[in-house]
Amino acid sequence: MKRVLLIISIAMIALVGCKQEGFVPTRCSIEEGRRGQCTYKVFENRSIEIVPGDSLDDEVFVRVNVGDKRVFEFDFIGNQDDLIADDEYGESIWFEVPMDLESFEYKDEELKDIQLTFRPSCFCFIEIVSIEQGKVKGKKIGDNRWEIEIDITFTWSGITEERVFAAQFEQS
Repeated sequence: MKRVLLIISIAMIALVGCKQEGFVPTRCSIEEGRRGQCTYKVFENRSIEIVPGDSLDDEVFVRVNVGDKRVFEFDFIGNQDDLIADDEYGESIWFEVPMDLESFEYKDEELKDIQLTFRPSCFCFIEIVSIEQGKVKGKKIGDNRWEIEIDITFTWSGITEERVFAAQFEQS
């Protein structure tokens, strides 16, 4: 019996201690306690357009149009808690780089050049945030695949937030 418990204990420690490597599109966490599903997409020959609403009640949103850049899009959709009303939350981050680049790195003021943009999706005031603090780094690692590192800080609804992650983005 002790042997069985020992084997089970070792197996549990090994499973819990394993670190997931690489591209895991179905699970992610944007901050402690907020888990959901992430997607990492690349669009070729596109550009980002920020579309303002017609009034204060209209949503502002980002549109990916035909263009001459490569657009990267990160989407997070939070897990649903059926016991909490209006807890749905999601967010997206977009940026664009010239099509001819095989690798890139943009920091702080340079982030304006790639239109690095954050947009929440929730039962809340929605605003588009242009990000000008941090770093975005990327390199092509295969056909239609990119390794991207994001380490950014921004203020949204009066709260300073941070997003730090590395992932493989794939052409959509």
